[in-house]
Amino acid sequence: MSYKSRTLLQRVKDIFELLLGDEKLAGRNRLYKSDFQKVGISPANIGQWLDLIQYIQRAPLIHVQKSGRKTIVEPLENGFLQMMRRKYLDPNAVFVEREAAILLYLRALSTMERTTGEPIDLETVLLQNLEMDRPIITKVAKEAIERLNSTS
Repeated sequence: MSYKSRTLLQRVKDIFELLLGDEKLAGRNRLYKSDFQKVGISPANIGQWLDLIQYIQRAPLIHVQKSGRKTIVEPLENGFLQMMRRKYLDPNAVFVEREAAILLYLRALSTMERTTGEPIDLETVLLQNLEMDRPIITKVAKEAIERLNSTS
């Protein structure tokens, strides 16, 4: 497939595959603009792509429900959830504040799930939007459950 005939989604997937899966780059913590030429994106254009990706990562989460010809888009996060997610992802925040933010975020999501009756895939939310891996998710979930049980 020619790089010029790719859709926007294919280009974004290529960027993330490079970020997550390039064996030659796996040992490095950094990528340079020129590294993106491997996926057909010039150093001059990658800046715009990265700005777009960062903007989307900061945006509220949405839930897309497709039913036949209809597609319904609902915001998953309210203002409080957005604020807690930003606080958790803030590298300048103190660890205790970040820990409290993620616990409040999880509690608010689980409350939202109970009140709406719609299941929320917490693991996917954490993996994709909070940059957490499975061991961290397991640890945070265990600690959150222990704290919830100790306060009730």
